[in-house]
Amino acid sequence: MKDRGKSHPSPAADRTRRYRDRQRRGRMVLVIEVDEVETADALIAAGYLAPHHADDRQKIAEAAQRARVVLLPNASRVTASDREA
Repeated sequence: MKDRGKSHPSPAADRTRRYRDRQRRGRMVLVIEVDEVETADALIAAGYLAPHHADDRQKIAEAAQRARVVLLPNASRVTASDREA
């Protein structure tokens, strides 16, 4: 028998829905390529990254997110958190 319950949207349909939702809200996904060492050094200098986390890509990404929240407070869905260092 065929399942008559609610079906899940395909991955493509889900991506399209999210894209259209972002457009309506005036938002965009921004993917940027950065130098890991330069970024870590800048985040350490600005107080967003503890020096002992300079080789941890996850910690660098988290620190970059915190910096983005502070620099672009109205563009964020998350609350700004305190600096790590």
